[in-house]
Amino acid sequence: MIFNFDKLRKDTGFRFVKGCWASCEKKIREGFDTTDTGFIANVSAEHIAPLFRDYIDAQSEELFLFIETPCNLADEEPNVDGIVDNPHVNVYYWDSITKEEANAVLDHYGDWLINDGFARFGFGISSFASEIMKDSYNVMTVYSRNPSADKPLLERHMLAIPALRTAWTYFDRQHPGECFRYEQNGKTVYDAVNELMKLGLYFAERRPIQ
Repeated sequence: MIFNFDKLRKDTGFRFVKGCWASCEKKIREGFDTTDTGFIANVSAEHIAPLFRDYIDAQSEELFLFIETPCNLADEEPNVDGIVDNPHVNVYYWDSITKEEANAVLDHYGDWLINDGFARFGFGISSFASEIMKDSYNVMTVYSRNPSADKPLLERHMLAIPALRTAWTYFDRQHPGECFRYEQNGKTVYDAVNELMKLGLYFAERRPIQ
């Protein structure tokens, strides 16, 4: 008799956003760890917006918003086989926004920004001393020049886990992850970006995917 050990594994309660999937979901624990530049965290889908809002509310400086979306294939340069070897992202910023404006972005566009499997976005402060970002597979990073100031924010939401294992830890040829373009009410993250550009968001640069 062959046992399916995946069915016996305890569900950690962690949930990916709607725009990605990986078989390791039940293995991932919500928590954070320190890095050379700040912190890295696994954040379950339902907790991403609350973490962003707490970060916003904790700041005493003006904020900025940044968004990265995959470049349109029409703007890439495929090789002779029609394959794009070095894909790019379009980077957008909205400078000098208030807490109210930052929270309004989450209110009106957070669904697309959070759930899209390819988009990365976040907020930082005007002195560039701190920044929080949602990356792929529910990984969130906090850049901080003063980690002791930002650490309590993370501690209010999750446990510190040394040697934190993210989804990327589990990926291999037999166990890849998948990302998707999220659509809701006929709109995608690209529609969200276009609408935000009417309010103050601007295109900053096109750069290779890091």
